[in-house]
Amino acid sequence: MNTPLAENSAIEIKIDGIDHDISGHVVRAFDDGVAVEFELEAAEEEALLREINALHSATSRADEF
Repeated sequence: MNTPLAENSAIEIKIDGIDHDISGHVVRAFDDGVAVEFELEAAEEEALLREINALHSATSRADEF
């Protein structure tokens, strides 16, 4: 991280390969990073997990070649 974040800071996270940003807030701040709590409804969380699994599967297959 280039800029330290304070606890309770609202953040938006962008993951390459995922079509939307993920909202959350900082629950703990450390010298070298943060712990984030994501703000997702159950259906949003399930959809995000499917996207992450698909992205991981595609990446894993590409690494085999």
